[in-house]
Amino acid sequence: MDRVTKRSLYAAHGLPFSWILDPDARTLEAMQLSGEHWLDVGSYDEHAVARIAPFDAIEIEVGRLFPPA
Repeated sequence: MDRVTKRSLYAAHGLPFSWILDPDARTLEAMQLSGEHWLDVGSYDEHAVARIAPFDAIEIEVGRLFPPA
């Protein structure tokens, strides 16, 4: 649902960024809208420290987005 239905809806409404957090895999996928298509900005696991638009001014410790394992 997140990768197909919601992406299409978000693109239709011009949402510029989309992140998908997978609590089971403990990953974050980041996309950015370019025209009518989503570009893959990056995929990060719980060990990553990332700067991801639109919050690229700060470092995000991806593992802190999830409850303790």
